[in-house]
Amino acid sequence: MSSYLVTGASRGLGFEFLRQLSADPNNIVIGIVRNAEATKHKVDAELQRKNIHVLQADLDDFDAIKATVNDASEITGGSIDYVIANAAFISIWSSYDGISVLGENPRRLEQDLLDSFRTNIVGNVHLFNLVLPLILRGHAKKIVTVSSGMADLDFISKSGIEVGAPYSISKAALNTAVAKFSAEHSNQGVLFFSISPGVIDTGLYDNATEEEKKKGMAMLGKMAKYAPHFTGPSTADSSVKDMLCLVDTLWKAALPGYHCLNSIPIFIQTFQLSKSKELSVTATRENVPMATPKSQSHEDHRGLNKQVSTSTELEQWATAKERFPRTPSRHVSASPRRPSPSQQLFRDEDICEAQQDIRTRRSVFLLWIWEILSLSLAACLLAVIITVIFSQNDHPFRGWPLDRIVTLNSLINLLSTVFRGILVSIATDLIAQAKWMWFWCDKSSDRRMGHLQHFDDGTRGVWGALKLMRLVAWRSPSILVAVVVLLSSFAIGPFVQQSIGHVDRNQTLGLGTATLPVTRHVDGLNIRMPIGDNGGITLKSDTKGAIQTLALDRNGIDSAIVPTCPTGNCTFTGMGLNASVKAGFDVTHASAGICNFCTDVGETIDYWSLNDNFHTINHSLMNGMSIINSDREGGMRVVSGDISWAGGNISSEALDLASISFANVTVLTSTVLDGDINTEKPKHAIAVTCSLYPCIRTYSAVISRGVLAETLVTETPMRYDMGDKESPVPKQDRNLSAVQLPCLIKGNIYTDRNLSQGPDLSMVRYAKAARTSEFDSAFQAPEECVYRIGNTFKLLMSQYFLEEFLNGTCSWDSTQPESINCGSAIWLSRLWAHGDSTSSSLTGLFADLATALTNQMRFGMGMKDGTTSKVNGEALQLVTFIVFKPCWLIFPAALLILEGSVLGEYRSEWRLTEALDNRGDGRAG
Repeated sequence: MSSYLVTGASRGLGFEFLRQLSADPNNIVIGIVRNAEATKHKVDAELQRKNIHVLQADLDDFDAIKATVNDASEITGGSIDYVIANAAFISIWSSYDGISVLGENPRRLEQDLLDSFRTNIVGNVHLFNLVLPLILRGHAKKIVTVSSGMADLDFISKSGIEVGAPYSISKAALNTAVAKFSAEHSNQGVLFFSISPGVIDTGLYDNATEEEKKKGMAMLGKMAKYAPHFTGPSTADSSVKDMLCLVDTLWKAALPGYHCLNSIPIFIQTFQLSKSKELSVTATRENVPMATPKSQSHEDHRGLNKQVSTSTELEQWATAKERFPRTPSRHVSASPRRPSPSQQLFRDEDICEAQQDIRTRRSVFLLWIWEILSLSLAACLLAVIITVIFSQNDHPFRGWPLDRIVTLNSLINLLSTVFRGILVSIATDLIAQAKWMWFWCDKSSDRRMGHLQHFDDGTRGVWGALKLMRLVAWRSPSILVAVVVLLSSFAIGPFVQQSIGHVDRNQTLGLGTATLPVTRHVDGLNIRMPIGDNGGITLKSDTKGAIQTLALDRNGIDSAIVPTCPTGNCTFTGMGLNASVKAGFDVTHASAGICNFCTDVGETIDYWSLNDNFHTINHSLMNGMSIINSDREGGMRVVSGDISWAGGNISSEALDLASISFANVTVLTSTVLDGDINTEKPKHAIAVTCSLYPCIRTYSAVISRGVLAETLVTETPMRYDMGDKESPVPKQDRNLSAVQLPCLIKGNIYTDRNLSQGPDLSMVRYAKAARTSEFDSAFQAPEECVYRIGNTFKLLMSQYFLEEFLNGTCSWDSTQPESINCGSAIWLSRLWAHGDSTSSSLTGLFADLATALTNQMRFGMGMKDGTTSKVNGEALQLVTFIVFKPCWLIFPAALLILEGSVLGEYRSEWRLTEALDNRGDGRAG
C-alpha cells in the first residue's frame, strides 16, 4: 500500500493523477485543491472511490499548507510515500506574448512575475519543507515536481519560443530549488526530481480569442519545426501514464544496491512533444535532479572501493595462475596453492578405492533425498495455494465452504508458513554443507577459522545472515543465493496474503425483491358513494378531503411514492431493453394517471378604466370572467367549463385534450409581475386555461442509497375505447384507454410491429372523436399492455372538479397584504402566490397537482378493493468478492526456483564427493 499527496488535483493533470493512482484500492490518494467542496462532488460523480481524500489549501497561504499537511498526516498515519507537486500558477495574460511586449505594461508584468514566483516557487518550497518529515517516514521517499519544457534553456534557444516568460522563469527557478533540496537530502534516501509532462490539452486555453489562437498555433509551429515528430498536444491520460511509468522506473533505480553512474548524482529532464507514449530521458548537469541513489555511508563507499580492489587482485591472481601448467584431473583444488605430495597421494588412493567398489559408493542423490522431497513438497504446497485461491476467484468472500472450520486467509497463512519453513530448512542445510566445503575444497590462506562462526551465525538470525552474505558475496554465488532465500523468506507470508484481494460488487437478490406501485386499470368503484334513491353517485368525502390535502401540499409525504427496496439500492428492467437500467431515461415502468396541458391566453384579456386616472381597471375575458385591480384591491377567478371560447389562441392539440379531460379550467388573476404586492400594486392581470386529462405516464426509476430517483419520460393521452362492441356505444358508456409501447411481458418486448402476436389479446376500438360515434382505428393488443380508466371514475372526478374543486372567486385588499380570501376554496390561494403568479407558475402548480393525483391512483385510489398493481425490480446487495492477484506469488515461486537451482548445483558439483563423509556434521553445524 502506498500513499500519495497530489497538489492541484481539481482538474487536468492533477485530477488525472487522482484517477489513475486511486485505481488501486490499496493506495491512499490525497488531493490538495483550492475548492474542496467542488472537487469532492466531481470525485463522487466521476470516480466514486473511497481511497481518495480531498483537502483544501492555497499554495500562497503557508498556514493553510501547514494545516493541510497535518491533516494528511492523520489520514496516512504519519507518513507519505510520494508527493506530486502539480499545482502551478499559469497566467493567461502572459501566455501569448514575449517578455518585451509584456514590458509595455511594467506594473502588470511585475505583478505577473510576483504571482508566478509566489505560487510556483515559494508555495512549493514551503510544501516541501512541511511534508519532508512525513516523506522521511515513508517507504518510497519520493517528491516529484511537475515542471515544464518551457524552462529548458536549450529548448528555448533552439525553438525560439518566446511566450510565457513569467511561467518559464518561475519553473526554471523551481527546478533549481528542487536541485538544492536533492543536494541536501539525497543522503537521507529522499529522491527529489522534476518531470515535464509535455504539451497537454487540459482545456486551459479553450476561451482564447482568435488573435491568441493564432499566436498559439505559431508556437506549436515552432515546436513542430524543433521536433519534426511533434503531431500536436497529448492527452492528460497518456501523459500521466507515462510519468507514472517513469516514476516507477526511478523508484526501482533508487532501491538499495542499485548504483546509478557509480553513485554520482545525475540530473534528468523529461520532455515530450508528441502523442507518443515514449518519454525522452536525457542526462544533463544543467537541469532538474531526477534520480539519486539511496544514501551511502563512508563505509559503503569504502566497501565499494574494496570491491573494486578485490576484483583487481583476483584478476592479477588469475593472470599469474595461468603461468602454471594444468594437469588433467577430476579433482582440482580451488586454492592457488598446489597440494603436498602426501595430500595428493591420499586423494588418488580414495579415487581408486571408489572406482574399484562402485556398489558401496554412496549416492549423492540419496544423501540429498530429504531435501529433494522437501523441495517437491514445497512446490506442491505452492501449487495448492494457487489452486485454492484461484478456485475462489470471483466468488463471494462469505461463500468459502470451509468457513466454519477455517477461514480462507487462515488456511493460506498456514500453508505459506509451512512453505516458508521448508525453504528455510533447505537453505539451512545448504549453508551448513557449504561450511565444510568452504574449508575442505579450498585450502587457501584466506580461509580463516573465524569464518566458521559466520557460517554458524548465518543460520541463526538476520544479522548473522547479513554478515555471511558479505563474506560469500564475491566468492560463492550458490551460498549467496541460499543466504538470500533465508533472508527473503520473511516476506513469503505477506506476499501470499497480498495475492488474496477483495472487491465490493453489487449482487442482485433476484427479480421481485424490489417493487414500485403503479396502476393499469382504474374503475372508480372504491371512491364512489350512492346518493338519493334514483341511483345517483358521488365521490366519497374522504376522497374529496384527500384531493384538497394534495392541492394544499402537492409535494408532501401523502403524495410521495414509497418503493420497496430492502437493501437501499435497486434497479428496474427497461421496457425496451429487457435489462436493468442503472441510470438515464430508459422507460422502466408506466402507470395510468392524470396529465395537464396549459395555454397562456393573456392576449385575450380586455381591460378598461373605471375612472379617469386608470387607478381602477377592469380586466375581463370573452367567457365573461372579470376582475378589478386598483391600488387597494385585486382578485382572482377560477372557472371550470368549455375553453373553446378562446378560439385561435388555443392550439388544436389543446382542444383535442380538452374533449377527453376530467376538467377544463380558466384562471384569471391579478399580479404585480415584478416586485412586492405591498409596494407595487396589482395593476396587471394574467390568464391561463388548463386541462386535466387521463393519460399514461412513463417513468425511468432507480433507487440508490435508499433514495428513489423517478424521472417522468413521456405522457400519452388516452382515448375513448369502445372495446369489443361491434356497434358504437353512447359516450357515457365509453371507457378510456391507451396502449403502452414498447411493452415488456415475461421477457418479450412488444411494439407496434408484433403487438398482435402477444398473449391474452384484447380488442381496442378508438372513437374518431369524442363527439362522434365513428371508429377511428381498431386493433388487438395484449391486455397487460393496455392501460384503462373507467368512465365511472372519469364522471366522478369531472363532477367534483367542475362543481366544487375548480371553481371559486378570491379577493385581495391592502388590509390583508400576506393572504387572499378564497372562501371555502382554500387551495385556490396557492394559485395567487402572494400576488406574484405568472403563467409559468400556474402551469407548474397544475402539473404538480396532476402528479400528486396520479400518485394517489398508484396507491389505489379508483382501483377495485383488494387489487394491487406493481412493477418488479431487483434489489442489489453489496457483496465482497475474492480477487486472485497472481503477481504477488511470483516472489515465493522465484525463491522456490532459486533454491531448487542451488540444490541441483550442490547435487551435481563434483566437490561434494570430497565432503560426503562430513555432511552429517555439517547438518549439526
